[in-house]
Amino acid sequence: MTGQRPLALRHVLERPLVLALVAVAAVGATVLVTLSADAAIVRAREEVRRHAAMLDVARARSSEGVTAGAPIDVADTNASVERVLRARGIAFRRIASDGQPDDALGIVIDAVPFDALVGVLDVLAREGRVRPIEANVTARVEPGTVRAELRLTR
Repeated sequence: MTGQRPLALRHVLERPLVLALVAVAAVGATVLVTLSADAAIVRAREEVRRHAAMLDVARARSSEGVTAGAPIDVADTNASVERVLRARGIAFRRIASDGQPDDALGIVIDAVPFDALVGVLDVLAREGRVRPIEANVTARVEPGTVRAELRLTR
């Protein structure tokens, strides 16, 4: 028994070591949780700022050219949509107005690059004051190409 300590003495000496290891592990876990929580808070704040900016843009766009009680000219909507799509070489076809408001124009674009579709919708909103009230966009096999069913109005 020269190399071994008595059992009672060994437990007394190991207890502070175990407590120190537990304390270090607890502090480490607390630091990790705090760091990940801080990162999540920073990401959430950035997301709130981004959403607020998008909301400001949407509010500004929605108030552009809005006049209460102004009659909507369906022929003008058709002309704007036709002009913008044909200028960009995008083939489309009109669809029946099942359950659509009288001023809505339904169209289908069978194949269009997604970026071009977004560009067309932006031009229609800025120049023709035409906006989508419903859009069903489906990815096609060709990368970056979509099929779009749109209901547009002023």
